[in-house]
Order: sequence, then C-alpha cells, then structure tokens
Amino acid sequence: MEGECGEVEVRSVSEFIRIPDQEYNKIYGQFRMQLNGVFQPFNTHGLHIFIPGAIETIVALAELAGERVRGKDTPITIEHANRRIKRKK
Repeated sequence: MEGECGEVEVRSVSEFIRIPDQEYNKIYGQFRMQLNGVFQPFNTHGLHIFIPGAIETIVALAELAGERVRGKDTPITIEHANRRIKRKK
C-alpha cells in the first residue's frame, strides 16, 4: 500500500490469510476455464494436445507471481512452475 509520500508498506507473508481450499480451487478453476477460452484458436491448428500442459504451466506461474507480490522470495521460472505441478500430482 502506498503512503502519502509514495512509500510502500512492507508486510510479512504471515500477515496474509490463506483462503479455504474450496474457494482457492474455485478461483483457479475459473482461471483455467478462461485460459482454455484464450487457447481455443489453437484447436483449429491441431495444437490441442499442448493446451492442457500450457494452461497448467501458466497457472503455476500465476501462483508463483501471486506469492512474489505478497512478499515471498520465490523465483518465477518455468522450472519452479514445473516442480510445483509435479508436487500436486
């Protein structure tokens, strides 16, 4: 948050609340559906086989970016996204 002089308020990661898993899954489910819509043109070019993997990678990158903007020192790389995907399986 910005103060009057343009300073940024630094908050620790522990100050952020974790939403319930059901709500989290709903949010990212909606995000996946929207990404699926974005990727629909690729279906007409025979690239449909790559869409699910691309969506999962983008979702994992979005999760990492969300952590980063909230103060967690997390690298935002495809390698880290792939590790996250493997842990979920």
